[in-house]
Amino acid sequence: MHVQKVTMKKDHALVELKVIPTYELTQMIMGWGPEMEVIQPKGLKGRNNAIA
Repeated sequence: MHVQKVTMKKDHALVELKVIPTYELTQMIMGWGPEMEVIQPKGLKGRNNAIA
């Protein structure tokens, strides 16, 4: 995983990564909790909120 870009906002940070979606990546994202939101890819978008 390589960080492509980090944008700091007033109340959050936007981190852009180029990754290969895998089961392990999905588990890591879910481990960050409901505070973290996936914007893309569509296959991962909303999964974290579904388990919260």
